[in-house]
Amino acid sequence: MNIVSGERAQVRIRRSRVPVLLAAISLALLPYSSRGTAAAQSKPADNSRVNLRVDVNLVTLEVIVVDKKGDPIRNLKKEDFHLFEDGKEQDILSFEEVTESTGLHSREFPANADGGAPGRGKIVMILFDDSHVSVGEFKATRDSAEKYVRDHMKPSDLFAVGSYNVSLTMLQNFTRDQAKVLDAIHKLTGSAESPEAVIASKSSAASRDSGSTRRGPIDGPPNTLSLYQSLTYKSGSLLVTLDALNESLAQIKGRKAVLLYSEEFSASVNFHNELMKTVNSARKADVAFYTVDARGLDSLDGAVPGQPTGPVARTAGGNPMTRPSGGGIDYAQFDRQSVDSVLRPLAKETGGIPVYNSSNFNQFLDEIDKELSNYYMLGFQPASPRHDGKFHRLEVKTDAKASLLKHRNGYVDRGPTDELVGTKEERSLVTVMDSKPATTQLPLTFRCAYFYDSPGLARIPVSVKIAASAVEIRKKGGQLGGDLHIMGAAYAEDGSVSARFSETQHISLDKSAEADFRKRNLIYRNYLKLRPGKYELRLAVEDEQGKIGSASQSLIVPAVSQNDLVASSLIVAEQVSRSPELLQNLQATLLEESDPLIFAGLQVSQSSDNQVPVNSPVQVFFKLYNLSGGPDQWKLVANVRLVNEKGEAQALPPFPLDQNLFSTGKSEIIVGLNLPFDKAAAGRYKLVIDTREAASNRSVTLETDLTFR
Repeated sequence: MNIVSGERAQVRIRRSRVPVLLAAISLALLPYSSRGTAAAQSKPADNSRVNLRVDVNLVTLEVIVVDKKGDPIRNLKKEDFHLFEDGKEQDILSFEEVTESTGLHSREFPANADGGAPGRGKIVMILFDDSHVSVGEFKATRDSAEKYVRDHMKPSDLFAVGSYNVSLTMLQNFTRDQAKVLDAIHKLTGSAESPEAVIASKSSAASRDSGSTRRGPIDGPPNTLSLYQSLTYKSGSLLVTLDALNESLAQIKGRKAVLLYSEEFSASVNFHNELMKTVNSARKADVAFYTVDARGLDSLDGAVPGQPTGPVARTAGGNPMTRPSGGGIDYAQFDRQSVDSVLRPLAKETGGIPVYNSSNFNQFLDEIDKELSNYYMLGFQPASPRHDGKFHRLEVKTDAKASLLKHRNGYVDRGPTDELVGTKEERSLVTVMDSKPATTQLPLTFRCAYFYDSPGLARIPVSVKIAASAVEIRKKGGQLGGDLHIMGAAYAEDGSVSARFSETQHISLDKSAEADFRKRNLIYRNYLKLRPGKYELRLAVEDEQGKIGSASQSLIVPAVSQNDLVASSLIVAEQVSRSPELLQNLQATLLEESDPLIFAGLQVSQSSDNQVPVNSPVQVFFKLYNLSGGPDQWKLVANVRLVNEKGEAQALPPFPLDQNLFSTGKSEIIVGLNLPFDKAAAGRYKLVIDTREAASNRSVTLETDLTFR
């Protein structure tokens, strides 16, 4: 549900509800005849389950249940829980107990749900805040993290490692490989120096900056105001980074833990909003922060204006985890700036635990791991059949006696929204879609495709191109902007609407960028979910001044036969981009958005018009399902031909797909090809790809129209 400038005009839009790629790069796909090893190195070793699943739209919720001593309560049954969404009790359709000793202890699934998923462990990101950690504690944080990983990381767990110092650097994205995590813990951000060299460098910098050997976030030279300004900058910058981190982590299913090594720092009243924004985004993303104050016994003991005295690091049951040290730092000189703590409320308000006033970090990390490794996973079907993109509150109660519960307090319905329901914009757009012929006040083109989520349900990505030159924009607060209302719908053969999305996109740009903006195209992407069948897809747009545009095209989603080699649509790629580094190793089954065009750390953007410059290679992708045997037996051969309007064909020699496929499941792959048609003249063509599986001799044919311009 995002709209961008097709050629990178300086246009700002509201944050999309779907994952946004951090960087766009060109991908040099292997030529069709390549025999190199690059693709083989890019293919992930994937032994995950088949992605052809029955359609049960489950929301899952991890629930930690402990007694008053903080010890996990085990062997509870589904009947022991009551789950409420927005105050209304919901049926618990799936139930799993995960324990530290067995990983997956027990499970209960509805009869029509896929119970074949492997048990999953905890998801932990270790984050070193090197912008605040002082010289003497640098090595201690790494040693503590290393011991935690050695003692508590299990084969089913996913761990990542990051370092923050002005910006976030991923030292290791999510992996189940313990050796890689341990190596990353002692890896230095953008440097090959040893830890000792970095410590020496930090010591030198600290000496230059402060002229003092005292420690603490506000110790240093007499000019406390400039120190305070520096402090608030660092605080605000880190909180903004953590907020962005939550957005990336939101794409991963389940409860995520961020183990943050830092030193308690302060934020002025100016950054209280940033702290609350970070807390709220963590709650929505199901992220819990477990904060460790690296100063140990020198940690703040609660002598902070507006905060209770004494330690606040506690077990899951609420019992104190540390003893008061009697120390602390005098904040009196900063009373006028309303200095407050950050690490403790960040942990407490996100469902985590703060650890401070102790030099034995790992004693308390052992207790924390009990919480992370023992929980119940409850699944339910949302009360509303229509995705609304809103935050829905969750509450869980249990009949178990003397128990305390911990879980996220809600979730965001992230599916394609139909937010214009009941508005005047909806009525206008429906009228436009029902009118014949197409309206061209706002010229647009769009393409759709199909990929199977299950044998009975397909995901239909829709890519739209809108001529920016025709969109009305007006001055808004010294800038230019406007609203663009968009609706897409799939009409079944009987005329009924099978699926629909609608929303308003807000466009904002500097006045100096208007001329460049007018030369561009706006690209909008969304998707629908449809059963196999015949449909007419219609799309309509309207700007604030009432200018409208519409287009339609037919779509057939073939029924799936479990005995046949099955294929998705053949799509032409407009761009191939890297996904956020943090998520690049994750399989689609672990992500909230099961987008078939996100795989192996990449995202493919479908072309909205299938137009390619003459003498340029054609990047195409398609997905195959129901392959025979395992990856070692996947021997596929493709025959490609380009047919012009006269029926004349330009064929490429048959070639194997060994080096051009990416495993996305137990019996499915996605194929990416760079097809060289350098002899093709400008004009309209049909691209046809026949793919045959050697093991079964089954074959499937895909085709799409193509224009060389």
